[in-house]
Amino acid sequence: MHAHASWYALQLSAVLLWWALIKRMTGKHLYSLCSSSVITRPSWLSREALTLLVSHKRQIFLALPAALAAGAFAGQHALVRLLVALVVSLYHLSESSHTNRHGEYPVLYTAWAMVLPASFAHAASMGVAIHFVLSCGIAKCMVGGPRAWVFGGTMRTYLEVYGQSTSSKPLVRGLNRLLARRASTMIGASTLLLECVAVPLTLLLPGVWGMVGLHVGIALAMSLNVGLVFLTTLPTYVHGFSCDARVGSAEWRASPRAAQARKVLGLMRGGMGSKAERIARLTMTGRTRLVLATREAAQQDLVGTRSGAFGAKDAPAGHAVHDSILRATGFTLLHDNLVDAFDLPADAAARGADGGAAPAAKDAAAREAAELEMMRRLLMRLERWLARERRLLEASSARPLERAYFVLLDGDKTRVAKVLADAA
Repeated sequence: MHAHASWYALQLSAVLLWWALIKRMTGKHLYSLCSSSVITRPSWLSREALTLLVSHKRQIFLALPAALAAGAFAGQHALVRLLVALVVSLYHLSESSHTNRHGEYPVLYTAWAMVLPASFAHAASMGVAIHFVLSCGIAKCMVGGPRAWVFGGTMRTYLEVYGQSTSSKPLVRGLNRLLARRASTMIGASTLLLECVAVPLTLLLPGVWGMVGLHVGIALAMSLNVGLVFLTTLPTYVHGFSCDARVGSAEWRASPRAAQARKVLGLMRGGMGSKAERIARLTMTGRTRLVLATREAAQQDLVGTRSGAFGAKDAPAGHAVHDSILRATGFTLLHDNLVDAFDLPADAAARGADGGAAPAAKDAAAREAAELEMMRRLLMRLERWLARERRLLEASSARPLERAYFVLLDGDKTRVAKVLADAA
């Protein structure tokens, strides 16, 4: 098999297996499930181009396995490799604009790495694998803080959030509860060591099974869905971490070492306070939500307005607000460098109002007031980003989401019961 063809063949197998599992579990094709009431526009792509692209989502999705098959059988031809990269790019734009998930980025980057000559392509795919894994580790540290991941309960928060989920639950709930109570510190430390230390060392020492084991563990103890959606990254791990380019060679230098050094410096600057618990409690698991709206919807009374949660296939009829989770905020998604947005004001922390991992606050009223002040600050910063970038679009109207609110939902969590704060 040609040197390029091995990745194409592995990726084709992973895509077909992933699509078959989706069809088996849901009875639907992936392209019909890959939908949302909000779509995210890349900064370089016009609104009109994106809406045209997503209108042809089915054809683009079906072109992906055909392109990968062409690469597997005729990958020795540079024109074929370029064609595959273009099809993967269209697929990635269509998929990620709806889901915002990062699991498909290795497929995109490696498809373009394959355009290079064989020896450089293999080394570049190793760089892609390292870049992706280390970026995930850095994102965890920037949101949760390295110290909080090890000692402050960030991993326990992750486990508990998914353990309570009905739509993204772990394969073994008992294991989830056991690990949350007894081993969250060890798992948090091990995850950071794997993603931020062990994987970068593969520039010197080959290895792949740690990442495979990590995603198996995610499926068993945290979320089966999260574990499965990374299935399509495995070919990049296998192909990239199997690179045996000689250290110091031109091929080895194709791996993005400078980018990794910059990320390590970013890690050292990361916040040390745990934000994951606050993000989960205020915007995910309870009745309070951070929601986004078009300018037209914001001109109406929001009380009683339907709220479109992430995963909703279509926008609710009429004016609606849309959950910010996995659109503007999340455990590893904070637009406009809002890393510190979930930090309480310094004076509030000094008064003992920190609502972080501590289960019993000294003063519940003070904590609530401090968190409300924090949310107002977040709303102002988020609205500035929304108005400047105009990248989040309501799928049904193609209008940009420009306003942000902190709201209390009704008992069914489908409508706004009260607006708690806005950016005014």
